[in-house]
Amino acid sequence: GLFNFASSRGTNINSYLNAIADTFSGSAGDNSFDDNWTYVAGYIQDDWKPTRNLTLNLGLRYEIQYGPYTNRFDTMPIRALKAVGANTERKTDKNNLGPRIGFAWDVQGNAKTVIRGGYGRYYDEIFQNITLYEYWSQVNSPTNFISLSPAPFTPNDYVRNRDAIRRSLIDPTFAGQLLRLTSPDLQQPYSDQFNGGLSLQPTQHLGFDIDYVHALGKQEIHRWRINTAQNVNTRLSPAGVFARGLGPILVEGNRGHSKFDGVYLTGKYRSSRAEVIATYAWSKAENLANQFSSAVQANTGKPINALAGLGGLRNAVRAIDPATGQMFSRNAFRSGSLVAGCSDHTGNCAKAAPGGQGGLAFFSWDARLSKLFKFGGTRSFEVLFEVFNLTNHVNFDRDNYVQRFPASNFGHATAVIKNSQRQAEGGIRFRF
Repeated sequence: GLFNFASSRGTNINSYLNAIADTFSGSAGDNSFDDNWTYVAGYIQDDWKPTRNLTLNLGLRYEIQYGPYTNRFDTMPIRALKAVGANTERKTDKNNLGPRIGFAWDVQGNAKTVIRGGYGRYYDEIFQNITLYEYWSQVNSPTNFISLSPAPFTPNDYVRNRDAIRRSLIDPTFAGQLLRLTSPDLQQPYSDQFNGGLSLQPTQHLGFDIDYVHALGKQEIHRWRINTAQNVNTRLSPAGVFARGLGPILVEGNRGHSKFDGVYLTGKYRSSRAEVIATYAWSKAENLANQFSSAVQANTGKPINALAGLGGLRNAVRAIDPATGQMFSRNAFRSGSLVAGCSDHTGNCAKAAPGGQGGLAFFSWDARLSKLFKFGGTRSFEVLFEVFNLTNHVNFDRDNYVQRFPASNFGHATAVIKNSQRQAEGGIRFRF
């Protein structure tokens, strides 16, 4: 448990150990967790050339996950669902076949015009925390999380009588507590991904690539609440409150889908002394947990249609100047940089709807340097150095870096929080 003292009691540890804390937070009950999971997968894949100019890549993957479907927990939510005649049986998801299809067509047979494309289905693993949380509401081994203010015992009292105190705090009825439930119809999430591209080399030194990526996420795992007055969904339980002695039941299961589209353009110029690469990337992502809204419209009392006005966040990253470049001089010194930017003023970062977020303009800059030393023939020694996030203006490591909004409905973002995470790396490369 955790004792919290709002005010200082000096530096003597005994003054804390024998005093009543302002709050105590901890757990009571059985903290053990026995829920074994097994994941098995296998695949076959091969390349095949039916003609000199055409290459096919064909494959098939199968995977299965045991654990979330085979546990036989006896929890308060499961008992409540059984009492109203709802289905609580879990069946192992066994139909997880993921085909792989790809092709590359060298149109003229000289590698100067290549058309390529592919499709694949990719399954995701289920997060084990889902059943961990559910296990806490086992009837025969309950785990309760409590917060007491003020604490009814001192830290020393707790040390001397820890087991007895924890037993006294257990409430096997779980009255009023938030309970967890793994959806009985749980299945593995998956994504269907498509891509197509074209590569052109109009001259000896100039080349262009254009690629399109489309991904559809299915059966994504989200959370929703049942046993609440606001719940109108009857997929797992009756609408409204059906177990009056219990609090809300938080369900984790398949209820969402997503869509991603991206276009990537690359221009390359290479000569004996210089290499310049310019890139442009545009992407659009949409995510929706549809058909299971627990909320209702304030004016009509009808369920909110989450499908109406499907929105997403559109992002465009443009490189008017070369986005990546390597300049070779006579003394074998070369340098390069990677620059990415986005501006909401030009509409490249459009605000999502409904309830979405559109980010402010940002500017990100990475740089590369290398020095090449030649020793004759094919032998050389190269020193490389690269630094990331010189401008320190975008935190790509978190999905909640935007924390301030001008409106209560979480509309357009007003600030980007600097992450202070400049990184650099160096290396040495030998060639023989």
